[in-house]
This record gives sequence, C-alpha cells and structure tokens, in this order.
Amino acid sequence: MSNITTPFPVSHDKKFNQFLQSGQEKAADSLHDGMPAGTAERSEALDLFIGHLRTNDDDLGERDERERESYGIGDDYGDDENSNYDDLPFDVLTKDRQLNVHCFSETSLKNWTISEGFDPNNTKPFVLKTQYFDKGGYEATITTIDMEKVVAAKNAIRHTGKREKGEQDGNNVITSIQRSKRAIRHKIKNMGCDRLLTLTRKESNPEEYRTVSGWASDWKKFNRLMRKAGVEFQYVSVLEKHKKGNYHLHAAIVGRANIKLIRKIWYSIVGHSGGKPNGQIDVSFRPGVSSHRRMAGLAKYVSKYVSKQIDQVEFNKKRYWSSKTAIPEPRRHILNSTNMMDALKEVCARLSLDFDVLSEAVNSKKIFASRDGDGRLDDSSGCIWFGFDDWMLSSPPF
Repeated sequence: MSNITTPFPVSHDKKFNQFLQSGQEKAADSLHDGMPAGTAERSEALDLFIGHLRTNDDDLGERDERERESYGIGDDYGDDENSNYDDLPFDVLTKDRQLNVHCFSETSLKNWTISEGFDPNNTKPFVLKTQYFDKGGYEATITTIDMEKVVAAKNAIRHTGKREKGEQDGNNVITSIQRSKRAIRHKIKNMGCDRLLTLTRKESNPEEYRTVSGWASDWKKFNRLMRKAGVEFQYVSVLEKHKKGNYHLHAAIVGRANIKLIRKIWYSIVGHSGGKPNGQIDVSFRPGVSSHRRMAGLAKYVSKYVSKQIDQVEFNKKRYWSSKTAIPEPRRHILNSTNMMDALKEVCARLSLDFDVLSEAVNSKKIFASRDGDGRLDDSSGCIWFGFDDWMLSSPPF
C-alpha cells in the first residue's frame, strides 16, 4: 500500500461538536472532503477509514490491509459515525451525571447488559458489541462509548427537512459504500456462504458492453431459471468492472453447486456465437480452513469491489444484490474494565475464549487493535475487533 494521507482529517470529537452546534444529524464536513481525485487513490483512501476512528498513521493503514487480508475485516470496526444508540433511554445518566445502572435491568433494553458491580461514576465505559450470525460465529468489537455525548446527541435538535438530491449524493457516497461493505460481510456470514460463483460474458465491442442494468436483468433471469429447475440460490453478488470497461459478476453462494446446471442456464442467457458460448462460469471453494475463516475470506473478496465503485455513477442505485436474510440485532455489554487489555480479559471470560491466545494475537497484530502514536493500545478512543474462529476458544476444563 502506498503511503497516502487519509482523507478524513476531521477528528471524531470535532465532528461531534459540529453536530451539536448545527443541530443536524450529520456534521457540516462531509466524509469525502479532501479525498484524492484519482480513482485508485480514492479507493485506497477509503480502505483506511476505520469506523469512528480518524488517523494519519500510514503504519495503521498497512496493518489494516494485512489484517483484512487474513480475516476479511470491513471498514466499520465499531458503530456508525452518527449512531445515536436509539435503544438507550434518555435517563441512561442520572441527574448527578452517573450511569443509571438500573435501567439496564429493564426488559426494554433486551440488547444491553451490564457487568455486576459496575462503577456508575464511569460514564465512558468499555463496551463489548457482539454481532451474532444464524449460521454460527460472531464479530466482536471492544470500544468505549461516551455516555455524556450519547445523551447530548439524543437531546439535540434533529434536522427533519428533506435534503437536496445533490447534497445527498455528495455527502452520503462514502457512508453508503461503508454500509454496503458491512452489509455484504454480515449477509455472507449470516447465510453461511462458502463458495464463490463467477459469471462472465465474452465481449469485444465497447459499444455492446453489458450495462449494470443489463447485468441486473441477467442475474434476475438466472435466479428465476434456477428456481424453475428446483434450485433456490442463497447469494450475495457484486459486479467487478474490468480495466477495458466491461463487467463480470461475483456471487458468494451457499453449499454445493450443480455446475452443469449453472453452465446450461448461463449459456442460455448469454447465447452462442460460432457454436461457442458467449460467456463462462466458475465455482471455487477454499479447502483446508475453518468455516469461519472461509466465510470471512469470501466476505473480504466480494466486498472489496464495492470500494471500487466510488467513482462509478452506474452504481448510484444498488451496489450489490442478495437473497433475503435477517441479520440478528447486535448485543452490547458494558464492562467493568478501565483499560483495553483488562477489557479483553473480561470479554474472553464472558465468551469462553483463551485470553493468552487472544492477547498474543493482539500483540502480534494478528487481530485488529487500534494504537496511539507510540504504538501502545489506545485506551481512550480505540478498539479491538475480531471475527470468531475456532483457534480462539479456551480449552475445556477437563
């Protein structure tokens, strides 16, 4: 990765203050301000964006790339930049500015819990966010939440007027791509996708290249014919644009595929010329790794093409296609710990993970952990993120 400056120079705190002053849901400075003009640089710069963190550390960008190469981590390690935690009550803080620990025992807060013996004077606690998936596994984020800011945001006046179309397009493109990548990752893991299907078309004349809407129509027809043949596909698909300007389609799918049937149906869609099909299919499977690692790798591979859509106006409506799957709501648990490593130990005890293994993974940068300028774990506004894998489990006590 080339050493480029991240295009997000505005700190989280400054954006939050702008948010309060403006009384709007989003700060005045849009995420795309200062972004390099070149497509490749813009795509690369986007990949340096990490959840609510802002940094100019080139080292972090290189670490991030290596970690995502192994585990398929997305651009959002924590919550959305403007998350208002709407499921928290307005009285989460008492009049004495203490955390109202009693409200977390209420049934209305089904996705929030709190550690026994928590100090209510700690209004910026470490919080474990766990995103579980129907097919097993989860993603875990350990970070701090400033409850003072959460309450201030919940009480702020929100802009409810309709924004102009140009404003929406300009201010939301980065957020849209970030959310699309997260949605792709979560859908692939929730469905349990384990194979990659690739569909191509043989095209030589640029004037006849299949458009995005044409591919959408072909993909819809492909799935309709598969259902007619008795096969119900579960998938998350995205288009990749070649340098010469045409596309091919990648789809993460579930389970063994009838390659002969897939080939027959795709050939019927693309047609033949001179007795040869005007397209091809490929189905790949990664053996020798855990199912969690396989799904993470698929999610990384499929979602990376969304970043490349940043300058492609053809994708202003739909960045990916997927079959329906209901992602479980994330759960959050407020921890007693007051530093990042103690928080990791508390999380390991809660999730039955091996702390020695996880702490070594953090120290060796095998899993993501944000650090300060001196390379130490960032206890004030950093986070640890990991997707569950079998090697993390603690040994049984027998």
